[in-house]
Amino acid sequence: MDFGLVLQTDPPASRVVSLMKRAERNGFRYGWTFDSAVLWQEPFVIYSQILANTQKLKVGPMVTNPGTRTWEVTASTFATLNDMFGNRTVCGIGRGDSAMRVAGRKTQHPRPDQRGHEGHPCPRPRRGGRPRRHQDPLPVGRGRRRTPGLDGRVRPQGAEDDR
Repeated sequence: MDFGLVLQTDPPASRVVSLMKRAERNGFRYGWTFDSAVLWQEPFVIYSQILANTQKLKVGPMVTNPGTRTWEVTASTFATLNDMFGNRTVCGIGRGDSAMRVAGRKTQHPRPDQRGHEGHPCPRPRRGGRPRRHQDPLPVGRGRRRTPGLDGRVRPQGAEDDR
């Protein structure tokens, strides 16, 4: 069984890096953070320091938001971190309620005609040597009973997601 921890990227960032180093020393395999740049510090900058100061820990946002992060920049960021530190990044995708709400924007439920769907690269940029496209299975985190998945389909909580 693998264990991970989730931290807020509260200042100072060096404390987050220190806690992630300690987590790895104590057998944790994953280090997640929240991704709400309007509430906390920018996590992707901190990930580079965590990766530079750990050996095996996989890091990434527990839930990132396609409403505040563009697919292209997110994919490029993960690809760059993986190139620099090995394949040690992970990404959860969700609606990003807090980031959207605090920024004064309405949370949008995913629909196939919205950005990030049909034909747009998803944050996991490669699959079997080819660019990853929306029609490829992509796990999506959902926290509410009837929250739509990335494809816009609503499934009851506990139902199997596309994998």
